[in-house]
Amino acid sequence: LNQRAGVVTARVEKDKRGRSTTLYAKSETTGAVAKAFPMDHRQLSHLRKGKGYPTKTVQQRDDPFGKMGLKILFAKKRNKATSVESHRGGKDRIRQRKLPFGIHDPLSALLSISSRETKVGDSWDLPLFSGVKLYGIQAKTVAKEEIWTPGMGMHPAYKIELKIHREPKWSQTRKKGFNVTGPARDGWNRTIELWISAEKPGVVLQALYRMQPLGEVLVVLESFHVEKVSKKKKAHKKA
Repeated sequence: LNQRAGVVTARVEKDKRGRSTTLYAKSETTGAVAKAFPMDHRQLSHLRKGKGYPTKTVQQRDDPFGKMGLKILFAKKRNKATSVESHRGGKDRIRQRKLPFGIHDPLSALLSISSRETKVGDSWDLPLFSGVKLYGIQAKTVAKEEIWTPGMGMHPAYKIELKIHREPKWSQTRKKGFNVTGPARDGWNRTIELWISAEKPGVVLQALYRMQPLGEVLVVLESFHVEKVSKKKKAHKKA
């Protein structure tokens, strides 16, 4: 249809040393798409200091599939379970699940990939937990090129191809880290192309997701700014 389908707003808060501490994002459909598929998803992630992966994630989802709230408390130690509290249809549920240690949520995974020092030919795997399913991401940097976005104009970017497997076979060791060792039983996988800034770590310029047979979803950076917290704001925040 080649039309504007929605808007995503994201915020990253950092400490004095420049380490990311809190992530927030809101995504919602707009215009004609919102009439056909109204969606409002929000997420708040608290990151482990100096690590980049979350300790706690809170999600609110409102779409045609229903309303659902999630609170995820990630394991603090290896071989411990992650706790997932969900609220849906007036019912509360708590479940425990063992996941790869240092696993990401959707926001921290995106920040990790876009902040990584990379070069063409690099490849790596990382785990992601959506709050419902475990995903294994196989990332590969395939090109370096100049692209244009409304938010940054012409800008150098690394193009990264992400192959995402739902509930894959996996292994994890202290030396080699997390690895996808086999596809999901049902064969489910998707590919997303991501362009990240080659000069500003953590900035995603563009993403392309092909939804067969519906077409393509293109996400483009429209605006970007850095806000420095003043002493007055810091004092107010402490109070």
